[in-house]
Amino acid sequence: MLTKLFPILKLFFLIAFSTILITVKDNFILIISSIIMLLSAFLIVTLCKKREEFADRYHALIIMSLLIVMFQLIFNVDINIWQRLQNGIISALKISSLSLLVLIYTSVTSLSEIIHIFSFPPSKIGLVLTITLSLIPIIIQEYRKILIIQSTKGQNFKHINPLTNFMPILIPLMHRSINRAEHIAIVIESKGYLV
Repeated sequence: MLTKLFPILKLFFLIAFSTILITVKDNFILIISSIIMLLSAFLIVTLCKKREEFADRYHALIIMSLLIVMFQLIFNVDINIWQRLQNGIISALKISSLSLLVLIYTSVTSLSEIIHIFSFPPSKIGLVLTITLSLIPIIIQEYRKILIIQSTKGQNFKHINPLTNFMPILIPLMHRSINRAEHIAIVIESKGYLV
């Protein structure tokens, strides 16, 4: 049912909710909207049968949120500790909610719909947006493959140390992403599309 919605309507909701999340100033409204976003993301992804994708994204968001809060506590020394903690939590909630919005959008929208949706802006901007949104699920699949490969090599992911656990995944993921971007650039150039 959710995948049958009009593609333009899905994009409108993505832009509207993203704008609301970015511009909201009241912390209570932000917390409530983040909880609603988390529950709706879980429900939609469960209905689309993409639980692994949600679990992977949620795991990465927890690590990223903890890092944001930690950086706020350590480096934002101009304000007191409680304001630093509050700023870190609010920033982490906003980024996590935006990421969940994109997850919902890519879960309920096919690649052909994304290409069709971004036919209205100038062709260069539409191409960039289409490639960006279509690569998100591919990068998540690459992440899963690298995680399995590193696990078979003996990497232990049970401990919660983001630096030692994330680097063996991040470096090959960046390498594969850069190679994929280079191949896409070569294909675009060989087809005569000037960017």
